[in-house]
Amino acid sequence: MAADIQRVIAIDLPYPRERTSDALARLRRELFTEFRLVHQEAANGGGGVEGLSGAGI
Repeated sequence: MAADIQRVIAIDLPYPRERTSDALARLRRELFTEFRLVHQEAANGGGGVEGLSGAGI
């Protein structure tokens, strides 16, 4: 069974990637939210690692 593409997310980050940049943090939150891997509070900028579920942390 093939998965349907639900959304295309543009990756507009400079190369090489700066892992501590605000832009990458925003993109990570957006991806985690899209894949439902965060609680809504963490997705809105609150919480920390404890807000991640299913992220392998």
